[in-house]
Amino acid sequence: MKTFLAFLLVILALISYIVVSTEFGLFQRYPILHVALATIGIVILVRLTLQHFNVWRLLASIFSVAALGFFLWWTFVFSTYGTTDVNVHKGDHIISALSDITLTTSAGLHFNLGEEITKQPMTLLVFYRGVW
Repeated sequence: MKTFLAFLLVILALISYIVVSTEFGLFQRYPILHVALATIGIVILVRLTLQHFNVWRLLASIFSVAALGFFLWWTFVFSTYGTTDVNVHKGDHIISALSDITLTTSAGLHFNLGEEITKQPMTLLVFYRGVW
């Protein structure tokens, strides 16, 4: 029972970050609380495994460490992105603010967004986040 509860603590700590950031919009650059709770769960699992060895405890410990490692990689390496120097402020015209932005296509080509907007004023710009 202790093994299950410690494993559940790890999983809920990692899932709670996803729920908090996506459903409630509370993005945390450094999710220290979630990492701390998952680490506490892993420490409990490792101690239980060392005290009374069991295959299920070992598997739960290995899976928990792998899940925390993936979570750390995802939050600190993969999903981080830089900021742009071009910002739109209140009262700015969007065309003048976007004229300095050069974007990269999925094929690796570069084009100037301002030029595209002047060519076709009804330009639809779609943002998505991901790597394919």
